[in-house]
Amino acid sequence: MAGPPVVGFVLDGVGTKRLVVRAVGPGLSDYGVADALADPDLSLIRDAVELARNDGWEAANAELFSSLGAFALAPGSSDAALVTTLGAGVFTTPVGNGGDSGVVLLEVYDTEGAVGTTELTNTSTRALVGTGDATLNTGFVIAGTGTIKLLMRTIGPTLSEFDVVGVLADPTMSWISGGEVVATNDDWGKATNAAEIAAAAISTGAFTLAEESKDAAILIELPAGVYSVVTEGVEQTVGTALVELYRVP
Repeated sequence: MAGPPVVGFVLDGVGTKRLVVRAVGPGLSDYGVADALADPDLSLIRDAVELARNDGWEAANAELFSSLGAFALAPGSSDAALVTTLGAGVFTTPVGNGGDSGVVLLEVYDTEGAVGTTELTNTSTRALVGTGDATLNTGFVIAGTGTIKLLMRTIGPTLSEFDVVGVLADPTMSWISGGEVVATNDDWGKATNAAEIAAAAISTGAFTLAEESKDAAILIELPAGVYSVVTEGVEQTVGTALVELYRVP
């Protein structure tokens, strides 16, 4: 059985950065999502210590959400959100479900952008990859000028080496912008730039993948814009996967 979805992120540098993390369940019903998680709760954890928890977002944060371009949540809804200021470190934000199941949207917002000396260098999501509305979709926004090099990996079978059960045996990933597919991958070791992908993993501190593994990865340089990555199982298979996004130096 798959565990609850978990978002992870890494802050690097000195000083602090203010972030917003949201777990939207009932708010998804306004966008035609069936079977949304009725009452998610959200925790913030570092080094196995719970730093904060929310079950029912605070109305006082509505203006902040709007300023970040986040869609509005209905007053009094059971969606969850945390607004927090953090220093450098590795953090996870597991979602509780009260024993229920359903579709949930996990979001992380950097409220300060390029301001300051602390950067959001890595984000990840571990969740069950299903079919239809339960397909795993990872979205992100790049702001500013110029381009940025990113490494996106979808880890399925290699998770079994970390004692994860029910893994997605053969994931595929599609990188989408403006409704158009920008890049795709199925089996990272067969990509034409596999050597560059392996080097980027080393430079970012990502764990090593066997060249023959069925995990997927894309290394790409992108301008500012709104992007999404769709993770599916080959032949409609399902299972747990870890989707990682790294900023490549």
